[in-house]
Amino acid sequence: MALPLPLATILLLAAGCRRPASSDSGFPTVELGSRAGSSIVRHEGLHRLCVAEPDLPIISILDQTSLARVDEIAVQGHPEQLALSPDGEVLYATDRDADRLVAVDLRSGEQRSVGAGADPVGVVTDDDGCIYVTDFAGNS
Repeated sequence: MALPLPLATILLLAAGCRRPASSDSGFPTVELGSRAGSSIVRHEGLHRLCVAEPDLPIISILDQTSLARVDEIAVQGHPEQLALSPDGEVLYATDRDADRLVAVDLRSGEQRSVGAGADPVGVVTDDDGCIYVTDFAGNS
């Protein structure tokens, strides 16, 4: 009988982090529903963490202080990597399985997608609002 894989956890590893320890490792943790590695971005204005959970497929929104799950964004596909727009209003997620980039309006919840090459993985935005996506299969 195969043992179940452990669920992904978030560890606070910063040396200056002053949150109470809650795991055997001594670092605060929160258990996620996904068994895959997760991309995580910090929404500075809302004091939230956005976590991609590609197995489910959802993006979990966690309170930065308590690490409590405060919201979930259901997405079609499997979100891999995340990035925020410079104004913090749009969350971008690569969906490698569907070869697309998903944009989630954090106010309305509306989602839009656009083709993003073959096997898009990484995503980042710059201060001008440009979106950069790495393409695994296209080596670009």
